[in-house]
Amino acid sequence: MSHPDAHSIAQALVEMSKVIPARDFGKACDMALELLAQSGKADMQSFPGRVLAALEAQDNIVFASLTTPTGDSGELKDVLQKKIEKAIGRRVQLQEFKDESLIGGGILRIGDEMYDSSIRSDIDQLTEYLLAPLASEAN
Repeated sequence: MSHPDAHSIAQALVEMSKVIPARDFGKACDMALELLAQSGKADMQSFPGRVLAALEAQDNIVFASLTTPTGDSGELKDVLQKKIEKAIGRRVQLQEFKDESLIGGGILRIGDEMYDSSIRSDIDQLTEYLLAPLASEAN
């Protein structure tokens, strides 16, 4: 018996999401993952990305995430979402996440692209720059 590939399973899951009740979507995801595991053809870690790609293709939506120290950018979220939509010419679904280690600023992910304007990143870059001469002296 031939098993479907990960791409086909992801597309089927997206199609099912249109017609099944929201309360049953978790069960559908579980069944899709079980089928994927049985097929032995795909990396389980890449499957969520395949589902997002199928959703994006179907609905012309780009999924984006904004990670900030508080996880809540307030009114900035709507402004940022509109600017991204205008820049890329597609609808954007922006989700927020919290990471206190960023100290300030944030990390914006749009599809496969990442834009890091966090204070943590700035500190890490400055540390690397300041320590570079010491590393070259040690060699």
